[in-house]
Amino acid sequence: MTGKYVLSLLPLAAMCACVAHPGSSEGGIPPRLVVNKDHIPVWKHVGSFGPIRPGDEAHARTVCASLDTDKKRFRPEGYHTRAEGADGAAFPGGGYYCVGHRK
Repeated sequence: MTGKYVLSLLPLAAMCACVAHPGSSEGGIPPRLVVNKDHIPVWKHVGSFGPIRPGDEAHARTVCASLDTDKKRFRPEGYHTRAEGADGAAFPGGGYYCVGHRK
């Protein structure tokens, strides 16, 4: 189970840098992590994230909270069943789109 959380957390680290928002349903093109010019992983195709699945809200909050810092609190704002890492492989269990908010 730990490996699943590690894979889920990796894509979350970049989510706060994006300004786009998830859509009302999952898009056909899975979101993918890419590294920007500042060497920060960010999501490509953020609009492909859809809503968090019913019943997964608590898990989504837990995963996103693992990114919290002393200055920001991360909250889940989207989910995609086939979110991909930079290598193009889908993350087992999908990926959450977490957004950082000032505390």
